[in-house]
Amino acid sequence: MTSNWSAIWRRTRQSLRETTGKIARMDGAALPNRGPRLLYSFNTREAAAEAVLGCDADIGGRSSVAFALDTSSAGEPAVARPTGKFHGRLRLDVRPGLEGRINSGYAGFRTPVRSTLFGNITDNVYFHDYLALRVRAAGDPVLHRSYFVNVQTVDQMSHVSVWQQALPIRRQDNDWETCYVRAFFLPLSFSRPRSSPSPALSTLASPSWAGETPFRAPTNSASTRSGLRTNM
Repeated sequence: MTSNWSAIWRRTRQSLRETTGKIARMDGAALPNRGPRLLYSFNTREAAAEAVLGCDADIGGRSSVAFALDTSSAGEPAVARPTGKFHGRLRLDVRPGLEGRINSGYAGFRTPVRSTLFGNITDNVYFHDYLALRVRAAGDPVLHRSYFVNVQTVDQMSHVSVWQQALPIRRQDNDWETCYVRAFFLPLSFSRPRSSPSPALSTLASPSWAGETPFRAPTNSASTRSGLRTNM
């Protein structure tokens, strides 16, 4: 596992390189770029190791969750590189003594808080209309309707909000697809935050039946896009 300090130093160096490059290119004087922008990807061991996991086992449930780099996807023409694999087992039973006291049967992961020596790295999605996630939902197709995306934002007054929407998975053949989430977390009817929002992406799964259910959801990347929604 990557230590916290080594990750902080790595992000700090990355932030310095990007900031220096923006100054040299005078990016602030150019028109805003509304093209696709990559927010996060799970194509390296470091990125997969930094995923933050959680499930009902944290409060007394019996589900399990894991996130690892899947190198087998590097040979797939649609991906051609390693991807993250979110998998585990969902269970509705709980530890003795907790029956009827807690809700179980859920698991999730999120991107890490990208801390540096100068603060947290955030992404400004002011000029984008959609959040695109490249995913592949494996396992029982019934579970494909049980995935959700949580997006955390922070405005210029440091007010934190969390927005949730069902992940619109369409394919039933366990193949890769791009799921588009409308930028509902930046409503057009309100003033958009001037500071950079910080998307904290997570996927949750929750079955509505008893027993033990395995799940598996390979994840490639998350990016922002502008314009009309394309084919899904």
